[in-house]
Amino acid sequence: MTTALTVHLAEQDKPGALAGTYTFDVHQTLSQGSKQLAELNAVTRTVEVTAERFALTPEDVVAVDPPDGAVGNFTLTLPHLVLKSTTLPWSRQPGDGVSAPWLALLVLTDADGHPDPDTGSLLTARQAGHFKGEVPEKVVFPDLSGLKADDTTACFTVDVGLDALKAILPLRDELRWLTHVREVRETKRGPWDPGRYSVVVGNRFPRTCTRYTAVLVSLEGLAKYTFLGGGTAPPTGKDRVRMVALTSWSFTNNGTADQTATSFTALADKIAGEAKEKKLLRLPCPDDGQDEIGKYVRARLEHGYVPTVHRVATGEHLPAWYRGPFTPLPAATLPGDQKWSGADSALIYCKHYGMYDVSYAAAFTFGQFLALSNPALLAALDEGRAEALEGLHEALRAPDGGGPGTARLQFAHEVGKKGFAEQVTKGLQKANPGGRGQTAAGPGHRAGTGNGATEPEPGIAATAAPTVDDLLSALRGAPDQAGVSGPCLAAARRAMSAAADRCAAALASALGAKPLLSAVPLDHLVPHAGMLPFESARFFHVDSQWMASVRAGAAGVGSVTSVDQHLGDLVREAFAAADQEDGAAPAEGLLLRSALVRDWPRLTVEAHDADDKAVPFTTGFPMPDLALLLFDRSPARIVIREPAQGLSMGITTWGREKDKGTLKLRYPSTDSIGKPLGQTATGLNGCLRAAEGPGAEVLRVKDTPNTDLFGQVSAALKKSPGLPEPEPASLALQLLCSSGYLELTLKNG
Repeated sequence: MTTALTVHLAEQDKPGALAGTYTFDVHQTLSQGSKQLAELNAVTRTVEVTAERFALTPEDVVAVDPPDGAVGNFTLTLPHLVLKSTTLPWSRQPGDGVSAPWLALLVLTDADGHPDPDTGSLLTARQAGHFKGEVPEKVVFPDLSGLKADDTTACFTVDVGLDALKAILPLRDELRWLTHVREVRETKRGPWDPGRYSVVVGNRFPRTCTRYTAVLVSLEGLAKYTFLGGGTAPPTGKDRVRMVALTSWSFTNNGTADQTATSFTALADKIAGEAKEKKLLRLPCPDDGQDEIGKYVRARLEHGYVPTVHRVATGEHLPAWYRGPFTPLPAATLPGDQKWSGADSALIYCKHYGMYDVSYAAAFTFGQFLALSNPALLAALDEGRAEALEGLHEALRAPDGGGPGTARLQFAHEVGKKGFAEQVTKGLQKANPGGRGQTAAGPGHRAGTGNGATEPEPGIAATAAPTVDDLLSALRGAPDQAGVSGPCLAAARRAMSAAADRCAAALASALGAKPLLSAVPLDHLVPHAGMLPFESARFFHVDSQWMASVRAGAAGVGSVTSVDQHLGDLVREAFAAADQEDGAAPAEGLLLRSALVRDWPRLTVEAHDADDKAVPFTTGFPMPDLALLLFDRSPARIVIREPAQGLSMGITTWGREKDKGTLKLRYPSTDSIGKPLGQTATGLNGCLRAAEGPGAEVLRVKDTPNTDLFGQVSAALKKSPGLPEPEPASLALQLLCSSGYLELTLKNG
């Protein structure tokens, strides 16, 4: 069975020394008892402790929540990011003797900052030495010690309005409550890599329907100012603070505090409930109509067909049925060998009801279009056909290819007969007396009787062309084909097999099962919108015969001669054998059409069989809100998870209950740590900095007793005797929210 996720939280991982330059003076004295004998030479050493200061690489950031580019309801979420380094938030200090993390996560709207006039972005690319240059008139700079004006280290900066910064910047005493260490252990599911990480949490709930930019900023050199708890007010006339932005990402909130219908969990619950009764890819099947026609229509709909119109060769439009490669039930095996030479030969006529099934004919035609749009495939097929024809000619001409009785030797024998030239001349004269005014039937043929038919002239040998037909007949298994010897047949088979392998390889590269399905238009896969409504999940089987029809159409493009047709048969056989051998053809699949796909990029998907073993699959996105999953074998359970580093952070509800904001608590200690406590911290919407403006979205973490998160959680914990007051790690435990997931099961496989 799947191992549960285990997470350990710690308050901090302080490094052995803060980043900076240290000077060591070493003095050593040699003495005996109380008598000093000598003083050795003093040694001075300078050591520099380094840590990231101006920028982080993508590898430094393990995960962010909400995801970059996400669109959804995040009103209950406190944005946060997970860092690869466990010590980075404590590797420096804000300055002014303040012992606190030097990093803060600001959650900004465009109105909170001053966008770059050239790019319109809140962030501007600069060099670190910029902070030692001339300070713009309205800007406050941090005091960065040890920095030189010629420092060319690349960095980004963000200008935050002074009023906005006062409203949203964590207070000095809150910084330690917004950072912690997270250790992920014992996980065999989800996107969470085991390891130890540091976490920085924002203090702002995204409650406005707008785009937010989360920026990890440096507080170094700002501790002296009043907006960070210092005693120095910003100079008069300043209206913004320029801060170093180490990393950033954006997301869009489209929900409100009183509405959670667009949350991941709400959407997942809706899809799961809908999928219980309608999880197969087909149109609704009416219960009425118990007569013969009604039962026939119902049976067709149950098998995934949709009604359409077919135009027959005589021009009439007739009702017909169509079904794509995705079928709710396994497709019935067609009789015969399906060696179709054209789309009309792939039509299925339901004689009793006078209707056509155009599914495989449409697939054949689509395959022709695919091949015509692929110059590389056309060239490979053309080269393969030329190779096959040349191989047959070589087999007929080879010295060991014939023997007594072969067509080649019979022809040579006739040529060597006495009077052969005279017979040819007489035959030509009969076919074209006078040499003008008549149409010759050709050497060795008599003129027809008005209908264009000709027949061999007695005594004239056959031409070389029928020898190829004889050989093809023998290759197709005609018993005792006259004139074809064993060695000649073996050589021909080798030639045709080599050409077929070459064409099959080209066909596999262009139209392998999974590449082919990604190329099929959505209306061929799902021919009716009613089969896949919005916020739904639909399972299906993959019809390999439909796929074979596409390849038959592709392989037949440019086919002219009987050699081409025989080669096409061999190519399809070779491709089918290789496809079955390497298991490349998907057996089943799932279509998920939902805002989950559109608004939550990088969803994580797991598929397991009945023994809980992973089932391989591929994922495609035919539309922004549609995910296509193709499974190599039948899954029993599919889990689609909200992307996050194992966990998101926030509160349980906001505004849906009379308490206006609640947080369901967990045991912070003892053997039951992490399990539900049965207590709830309430009234969290009263723990906001302001009634309006940016402060109306900012949570008081630890500010004023009884009006901050710490006070509310502490009061609720006291209702259970023996539990300690929260620490940064245990408060983070209360804010953890398991990432949402959608689980779909298939009964009986």
